Amino acid sequence: MDNICPICNSDEIKFLFFKFDWNNKFDFHECKACHHKYVFPLPTSEELNLFYNKDYFVPPHQIKKVISKGEYAIKFCDNIEKGSFLEIGCSYGYFMDVFKGFGGEIEGVEISEKASEFSREKGFEVHNLDFQNFHLSKNYNGYFMFDVLEHLLSPLDILKKIDPFLTKGSQITLTIPNGNSIEFRLLSKYWEWSSPPAHLHFFTVKSIRTLFEKMGYEIEELHSYQGDASGNLFFNLIDGTKRMILFKLGFLIFGREKFLKRKYEYNLKNKEIEQENISEFSFINGLIHKVSYIFSPLNFLFRNKNNYPTLFVKAVK
Repeated sequence: MDNICPICNSDEIKFLFFKFDWNNKFDFHECKACHHKYVFPLPTSEELNLFYNKDYFVPPHQIKKVISKGEYAIKFCDNIEKGSFLEIGCSYGYFMDVFKGFGGEIEGVEISEKASEFSREKGFEVHNLDFQNFHLSKNYNGYFMFDVLEHLLSPLDILKKIDPFLTKGSQITLTIPNGNSIEFRLLSKYWEWSSPPAHLHFFTVKSIRTLFEKMGYEIEELHSYQGDASGNLFFNLIDGTKRMILFKLGFLIFGREKFLKRKYEYNLKNKEIEQENISEFSFINGLIHKVSYIFSPLNFLFRNKNNYPTLFVKAVK
């Protein structure tokens, strides 16, 4: 299979780095035309289904962030109380809880069986399947995708599926990791969000605009912001440096194959622990996080509207 940009179809591609995770090697590339960053070759649909149904969860400390992100997004939405909306990748329904509080009608689509059942128990209509297999039978006034596009094998395909059901004024609101953030540019594979097979795409302002304009959308709002990234810039730089040191020491001490096996076992065990862990950080990371507040002024010194960790997008048909 040829390696061409999944956003603008350019074949001017450069290799960035590779990363070992979850017993696999993932190669990251960048399009020279639109600067989209992505994993290639991609995992299969079967591998992703297995990953999300067995390994996917939202830890308790993340719930507040999801709610906060939802409240932020709603400020940019129109006519919530007058229409019907769909959240693609609705996870455990925490945004739908927020949306319902504003008087809106919403349902969801979610690939994780466990997450879907959780949302249904709260009274929401949730379709448990890959969105590409979801039969759209009505027009929605708007779609929400919070940190979804980066997980998909083909972000363009999801817009193509929605397109026939959009009417003039229909809106799509979403958030995605920023491939032009300081974190990605400085830390690359050691940034917390460089996490395949979960995150496969890293958009830039140029590549997300290219994607939507290709489908005939008008971008009404496009900016970067902190989103639900952990800590400020100083914290992320320390955390990424720590990850780099641990990887290099692990390879040196145990050898690549043995270290990756131990890391995979640690990932599985750590996920079980995090499901019950109210705190976001371990003891050491907690200390680093507290100390990092001293350097918060640096966060504003080096940031601009395009290089925070999260991109926020509102597009209208």
